[in-house]
Amino acid sequence: MWFAKAVKNLKWWDISLIKAAAFFFAFFFASYIDSSVLVEWRWLWLILAVLFSIRPMKIALKHM
Repeated sequence: MWFAKAVKNLKWWDISLIKAAAFFFAFFFASYIDSSVLVEWRWLWLILAVLFSIRPMKIALKHM
């Protein structure tokens, strides 16, 4: 039930940030599969995923 309240507080911008974070985390995960371009920037993908997920998590967990 708490999650429904948290999601209700998110705006369209926050949902877009969650999508971007998932996209960059997928790149980070894919870099372990063996792709030369992705491996070079492995930590960048993880850092971008974390940065994009900070604001939505802060808003979602603010009302707990």
